[in-house]
Amino acid sequence: MRKTPRLARFLGPVMVGVLMSASAYAQSSAPAEEVSVSEAVRAALSRPPAELLLERRLDAARAGVDEQTRRSAPTLSLDYERVGGSTELAASEFSAVVEQNFDVSRWRTRLRQGLTHRERAERAEHERWRLETAHRVRVAFYEVRLHQARLAEHERWRARLEEALQAMQARVERGDASAYMSGRVARELELAAASEAAVRSALEGAWAELTSHAGWEQRPELGGALEPSKGGDAAEPRSPDQAILQARIQALGAEIDAVRSPWLRDWTVGVGYRQDRAGALTGHGVIVALSLPLALWNPDAPRQARLQAERAALQHELELVSQQYERALEGARQRRRVAMQALRPAEDAAADAALTRQALQSFEAGESSLAELLDVYESELELQLARIELQWEARRADLDLQRLQGVGASR
Repeated sequence: MRKTPRLARFLGPVMVGVLMSASAYAQSSAPAEEVSVSEAVRAALSRPPAELLLERRLDAARAGVDEQTRRSAPTLSLDYERVGGSTELAASEFSAVVEQNFDVSRWRTRLRQGLTHRERAERAEHERWRLETAHRVRVAFYEVRLHQARLAEHERWRARLEEALQAMQARVERGDASAYMSGRVARELELAAASEAAVRSALEGAWAELTSHAGWEQRPELGGALEPSKGGDAAEPRSPDQAILQARIQALGAEIDAVRSPWLRDWTVGVGYRQDRAGALTGHGVIVALSLPLALWNPDAPRQARLQAERAALQHELELVSQQYERALEGARQRRRVAMQALRPAEDAAADAALTRQALQSFEAGESSLAELLDVYESELELQLARIELQWEARRADLDLQRLQGVGASR
């Protein structure tokens, strides 16, 4: 059948609308991709202010060295002297001299060599900020996963109570139980709803903390188990605090070297022109001058003493920080080891659901009391929450150990 132009003009927009609707439905029905903890950390660290932070700090360090090593502009000295008298005795003298100081001790070069260490210290400072930010994001991420797991258990508890309420109502209709028993289960449902609301509130707070770091406008689906992997301690420890102190010590060493040899600094060379007139005679000449400091004492001795004292203080601080870091690292490893061992007895949870089903069947058959059924439900909830708490403790121990090892903020 041949289509008319009018029919084609009508069917064209309709077909386009149908195709767009089908495409939108396919996109909406497609499962959302889960976001891992690494992606959350990457989102927090890749925000524009974070990317520009290190660059501006390095610019400030370079500008500070440029300010310290700036060279003074050359000076121009003009001098004119005249002695009056008769024509034969009249005399005048004119001179123009350009002077420039220069460095023989190369203190500017030595001070600029310390810029490398200052930049390294700034990079270590930035790395420490990245590690702390990544640690906060990872903790917030798994706090969301913690409350999600708790919420799932409370929802399961409420579903169990609803099943018990239905079974109790069936027994009431048969005349095997009183209405009081139904009210007793309804009270447990109210308690379950209140507990679930408290967990939801805690989950909202964890989401707010996570999104404030990651900068997400919408909440994605989070992926990743709450329980950490059982991998060994393979990462080589690296402490940004130690790297910062080491770089600052080396930068102070370069600055101490720069203030040595005061008699080789602030030399001044002058070159100029001189004209002398005496009566009818005129003479021209060249002026070459050299000025040296009379370094009878070291004027930079107080500054040098201050720098040496600061370097010694940083060396002692580095020793103290290194000792504290080693102890903290060993403690974190021990804490993770104990937390992972505590997970082993709670790994097999296959019998929990079977026991709960047996308790419900026994209650429906009138073989057990309501108190026994509620006790089984409550013990199941407490057991699952205890397992979740053990997983959370193991995860926190793992996160603290990774923070000390410098893991979690790789570029």
